Amino acid sequence: MLTRIDLRGRRAAGLFDLLPRAQLDVGVAVEQVRPVVEAVRDRGAEAVREATARFDGVELTDLRVPAAALAAALAAL
Repeated sequence: MLTRIDLRGRRAAGLFDLLPRAQLDVGVAVEQVRPVVEAVRDRGAEAVREATARFDGVELTDLRVPAAALAAALAAL
């Protein structure tokens, strides 16, 4: 269940006290990510494509985002 927190009228400095923090063991996360980072460092784009297929279920044909797509995303902000 999601908890709603009304932040209207609050100052940015006090927000961290109101927002719950996820319980995360950073050491465990680092060990899970390490093989992916090492594969990308060693094998570059090939490893990025493999990780994207594995984790996102997407087969990339190109790693470069077209300039028009970047411009459209920026304009939509």
